[in-house]
Parts: sequence; C-alpha cells; structure tokens
Amino acid sequence: MKVIHFHRKPRVGFYSIEHIYKNIRASIQEEEVKLQVVEMPFYCTSHFGKLCNLIYVLFFKADVYHITGDIHYVAAFLPRRQTIITAHSVEGGRPKLEGWRRRLFRYLYFFRPNRHCQYWTAVSQFTKKELSALLGVSDKIEVIYNPISPIFKEEKTLPKSTANFEILLVGTHPRKQNERVFEAVKTLDNIHLTVVGILPER
Repeated sequence: MKVIHFHRKPRVGFYSIEHIYKNIRASIQEEEVKLQVVEMPFYCTSHFGKLCNLIYVLFFKADVYHITGDIHYVAAFLPRRQTIITAHSVEGGRPKLEGWRRRLFRYLYFFRPNRHCQYWTAVSQFTKKELSALLGVSDKIEVIYNPISPIFKEEKTLPKSTANFEILLVGTHPRKQNERVFEAVKTLDNIHLTVVGILPER
C-alpha cells in the first residue's frame, strides 16, 4: 500500500507539523506500507500559490492521500474515498480574519475539503469538538493525539525546587496565549515557570 504525506512548503519558524510526521514515519515498521513525502512547491499565502499546489497534487498517485495539515484545500483535487485530512486546529494561525475573509478561509480549508475527504483526524478532543460544530459532522472525525518526540527522555532524578507548582509552556507563538498565563501567575507565590522558545522583546 502506498501512502503519501502532503506537507506545506517549508517556512522558517514553522516546522512542528513536519517534525510530528517525521517521527510517525520513523516508527512505521510495516514493510507493506510505502510512504512518500510530497512538499508543496508554493506557499499558500496567495490564490496563485494555492492554484499551483492544487495542480501539483494531480501528478501523484497513491492508495491513501494524507494531508498532514495547513493545506487542507488541496483535497479538492484528490480522490475523496482515499483522502484523509489532519486538523491541528480550526482557526489555526488566522484567528484575526473577519468578514468575507474568514468565510473564504473556512470554505477553502474546511467546508470544501470536507466534501472531498473520507476522514478527518483531529489532534485533540477540543479540535474535534470545534471541527464537528463547524462542519456539522462527527462520525468522520477521529481523534489521534500527536506522538511524543523521541528527543524527550525520562529522567529518573529531577532537580529539586522550592516552588509549590511547576508550569511548563511549550512554544511562544501568539496563539499560545502565553501573555494570559503570565498575567495569571504574576501575583502568585512559589510558582516556577519555564518557557520553551524565544520570547519577543518587550
């Protein structure tokens, strides 16, 4: 069986989805599964780029087409019964879209792709709930959590801390809402806060 993972065009600072599926592919040991990775040739920031990506996917043949995220719209040119889309969130990195732009985004990334895919996978129960409410379906949405990266190792001994609570924030993108966490904990005592990522200058 041949499976294609369709990835967005690589962009500096945006690589979490690619790392997730790299780890997934490394863990697949079944010899009968042949995996191919296809990266889009254009960014999806313009309608021209989207159109070129749509045409590009026509050149590939497989038993299963898996859109790994952020390029849901390419499902429109893929066989419906063989296509799976993974939703990492509903609004994604576009929470500020309003009016016709928001409606267009939802049409291109959710409503139309929903007509051209057999299944959705969601990375959390929350994403499934949002996706189900948006599309009005739930039976074709399956929750599959992201795997833990092998770079994380279990430590038998942990460093001692005098804090009552340890909080770990992974990622510093604005949609992570870290500012709200900072506001919530700044008046609390005995909190040890660790942030993974580069914080913007203030």
